Amino acid sequence: MNREEQLEFCKTCKNRKLDLKKGLLCGLTNQYADFENTCKDFHEDTKEAERHLNLKLASTGNYEIGSSTDYKKNKDQGTLIAMIGMLIAIITHAIANEIGFFILPYGAVIWGGIQYFKGVEQEKVFMENKKK
Repeated sequence: MNREEQLEFCKTCKNRKLDLKKGLLCGLTNQYADFENTCKDFHEDTKEAERHLNLKLASTGNYEIGSSTDYKKNKDQGTLIAMIGMLIAIITHAIANEIGFFILPYGAVIWGGIQYFKGVEQEKVFMENKKK
């Protein structure tokens, strides 16, 4: 297990200690982590673990679109917006003769797609975090 993988545990451990010269250390030994697979002294700081998860969820996709952390809401709303956009585009194609009417529904389809795929990426992050 390399240092980066160990830090994933240490970042959310109650025993963590930040040294400005060395970085994140174990508060029990004042040394870098030296465990393989799991640490026997690991005690999860639930608030810090939740904060790290929310940061990862917020960093996925376009931050301006949709909810920053609710992947289910992003997927549902993205699907709904895209479907409404497609329906309006089909209706517009059937009854309109001017090209200007087509911009709005295609924008809704694109917006919905972006929001949906943001939810998909957030779901991946959430599931990876759940496995730990």
